[in-house]
Parts: sequence; C-alpha cells; structure tokens
Amino acid sequence: MTELLQSGRLGRACLICCLLLGLASGCSSRRTVDVDSKPPGATIYVDGEKKGVTRDQISVDFSKVDRVLIQIVKHRYKPILQYWTIDEVPSKRVFDLEVD
Repeated sequence: MTELLQSGRLGRACLICCLLLGLASGCSSRRTVDVDSKPPGATIYVDGEKKGVTRDQISVDFSKVDRVLIQIVKHRYKPILQYWTIDEVPSKRVFDLEVD
C-alpha cells in the first residue's frame, strides 16, 4: 500500500474511478423527453429550432445554456411557451392546446 501511495498510482486509480462513477451517474448535459399534445400534431421547437412533432421524443442539450425555450405550435391553436432548466425536464410532457 505504501508503494502505491508513493508511486501515485493509487491517486490516479481513485481519480479514474471517480470520473467513471460520474459518467455512469448521468451527469450529462443532455435530457430526453417524450412530448405530446392534445390534439396531437403540433410542432416542437427548442430555442427556435424545430425538433419534431408532438408524439415525438426529443433531446434537449444544456451544454451551452442554463435554460431552453420550449415552444409548441399548431395552426389555429394558441402557442405554448415554457422555459426549462436541466432539472425541470420531465421524462414525458403532454401539452393541452387551446383553440385560438
């Protein structure tokens, strides 16, 4: 044990273990969410970029921002706008659209 401490191998081994545990625990800056709407077929935008249509699974990237703007848009319905932080992203979200 003393030889490991003196050589620095134990410290490197601990560092590698900590890094691997951090990766395995999901400390990613990307979240995935199933997005649906009532009625279905609304367009999903994340920070102004089209990501799909409701009933799709989308990926939200937080690597460069603290929050994102989610927009749900369907012709003849009021658009829905929400800001999400990384901790607020649900695994599934259903948006109830109102007729405009």
